[in-house]
Amino acid sequence: MDSDNLDWDTESDDDARSMGGEIRHESIIEHPELGILAWRIWEYPEGIENTRDTDVGGHNLISNLTFELRQDEPEPDDWADWEDFSVPDDPNSIFMESYTQSMALLADHGRGDGTYLLNRLIFSQQVTSLEVYLGDTIFNVVTNNSKSLLKLIEDDEDLKKQKYTLPEIIKNNDIVYQNVKKYLRSITYHNIAKIDAIYFIVFGFRIIDPAADRKKLFDTIALRHDCVHRNGHDKDGQKLDVFDKSFVEETADLVRNFVQSIEDKIRDKYVEEL
Repeated sequence: MDSDNLDWDTESDDDARSMGGEIRHESIIEHPELGILAWRIWEYPEGIENTRDTDVGGHNLISNLTFELRQDEPEPDDWADWEDFSVPDDPNSIFMESYTQSMALLADHGRGDGTYLLNRLIFSQQVTSLEVYLGDTIFNVVTNNSKSLLKLIEDDEDLKKQKYTLPEIIKNNDIVYQNVKKYLRSITYHNIAKIDAIYFIVFGFRIIDPAADRKKLFDTIALRHDCVHRNGHDKDGQKLDVFDKSFVEETADLVRNFVQSIEDKIRDKYVEEL
């Protein structure tokens, strides 16, 4: 099955909550062999994906389609400084600086209380720093290496679908390059499964080791979502109390080790090529 074949219906909940109503996006199909299958995304507040669900009836879900909430491209005025956007030459050093400062802040001002706001903020920062590292690293390689750029265009499912007319091409010789840059900036970099696929295309290795701390990493990203979008509550409205100092420290080390493993793989790859 192809996710492009899904037709989505949208329904709004008029019962406004503190940040407006909830919007549900739903695609339901009747498969000739599998029966009724459904994919759903809940948007709350507007513009923010709250949660998603896949209903495959009585079947076991082995491999899902890729589906996510996507926003329309901002108006040109919002992109006034887009061409001036730049990324650091050494994303790892930026990540490590954030890690060091976060851990110092936690040591000086963190608390043992697992609901303490500062603890949650420092916890969330670890995932944010990871996202920035993943995005800046792949952006640097793809936009500065023509072979990597070509690999991504040839093998990434979203980029392969893009088509350009002859007038568009003759008016803008850099149209492919510019759209690849825009695509890389539009990706949600806490979607580790997708980023794993992109890194495999560009570098030829997987960033996720199934035998290591894969589940912990995915759980960390899910918890960060609860911190940022639910103010430290789970989807059932229960206040999370796991963010004590030791948990935040363990999370920071988990993310740091994950980044270091990627750095080691990249370094090994380029040493082999040299």
